[in-house]
Amino acid sequence: MRVLVSSKFMLVVVCGAVTLLQCGCDSATTPTADIRIQTDQETYALVLDDEINALVLSMRVSYTNPSSRTTYLPKCGKEKPVPVLQKLDSTGWINALSPVCPMILLPPIRVEPRQTYTQAVVLQSSLFPIYPRLSVNEISGTYRLLYKIYETGSRDGQLGDPNIMVPLAARVSNTFQITED
Repeated sequence: MRVLVSSKFMLVVVCGAVTLLQCGCDSATTPTADIRIQTDQETYALVLDDEINALVLSMRVSYTNPSSRTTYLPKCGKEKPVPVLQKLDSTGWINALSPVCPMILLPPIRVEPRQTYTQAVVLQSSLFPIYPRLSVNEISGTYRLLYKIYETGSRDGQLGDPNIMVPLAARVSNTFQITED
C-alpha cells in the first residue's frame, strides 16, 4: 500500500516540530538536562589576593559522565584537572585565562559511566605582566569553563590517543557571571 503525503502536510508537520523544540529552550543558554559540567553558583567575584599579587577565582565544579564508557580528565599537578576560563564576547567564546600545566602526563582521573567527579577550582591571574594572566579588557561578563576530557585511556592509567576528546558540548560548563570585587 502506498501513502501519498502532500507537501503542505509535510510543511505543517515540520513547522509544528520546530515550534515544539523552540518552546523548551532559550537559544542563548544550554538546556539544563544537557549540562554535564556544573558550577556551584551563577555569579562569582574575582578577589584580589595581596599576598600573591593575583586576582583569584574560587568555585566548586562537578562533572558527570553521562556516557556508557569511562572518560578521562588529565591532571595538572598532583590531583586535579585545570580548566580554561572562557569569556563570551561579541565574536563568540574566547580564552580569558589559560593556566599553565607542566605536569599533564600524570595518570588521568577516571570518571566511570554515570559517575560524578567534583573538585574545587582555584584560578589565579597575575597582576604583573607574567603568565597566567587574564586576557580580557573588561572583567565583568559571561563565562564558562572548558575542560579536556578524553574518551580513551589505557590499562596502565595513562591517556590513550590524545586526539579523541568527548564532543565540545560535553567539555564546557554552564555559563556564569564574573564581577569585579
